[in-house]
Amino acid sequence: MTDTTRRMMGIGPASARDPHDFYATPPETTRALLRIECLTGPIWEPCCGQGHMSEVLKAAGHTVISTDLVDYGYGEGGVNVLDQIDLRAPVVVTNPPFGISTKIISHLLSLGPQKLCILHKIQFLECHSRTSIVDGAYCRFGAGLARIYPFIGRQSLWKGGVPHTGGMLALAWFVWERGYGGLPTVRRI
Repeated sequence: MTDTTRRMMGIGPASARDPHDFYATPPETTRALLRIECLTGPIWEPCCGQGHMSEVLKAAGHTVISTDLVDYGYGEGGVNVLDQIDLRAPVVVTNPPFGISTKIISHLLSLGPQKLCILHKIQFLECHSRTSIVDGAYCRFGAGLARIYPFIGRQSLWKGGVPHTGGMLALAWFVWERGYGGLPTVRRI
């Protein structure tokens, strides 16, 4: 894939990618989810990085279990979400590495969470290979895509956890809910 194609897809040149696809979520991006979505019970953040999202969830009064494949000095490092056979909490909130997000979402749905909230690019909806988790999740996992919250303004994820203003992306929160079999609603935030 050429660097021009990568830029058009919103993924940037290969040489500029973080080796572990670590792009932290700014606090306001997580707060936006909390303003619009009711989260109850303990929360698992399986791609916690340096704890940017986990700390916002904790500040809002949630119990958060934080894990990550890479040990960034926060939570429990060395935990591959794709190797987990049980949920660590009934609610999962995360910003997964985009390169393997389809595998992660499918695996998390197979574990049966009450609610799964994923931060992702809006282009997530375009790919045919995601049909089973976007359109067919209820039949396959018993949890359907219930809500999509696209951001009105573009968001900047923090490469390597470092705040910056570049790399603006069209992002949305995608929320799957156990027992939901209808069409997803869309509400801009």
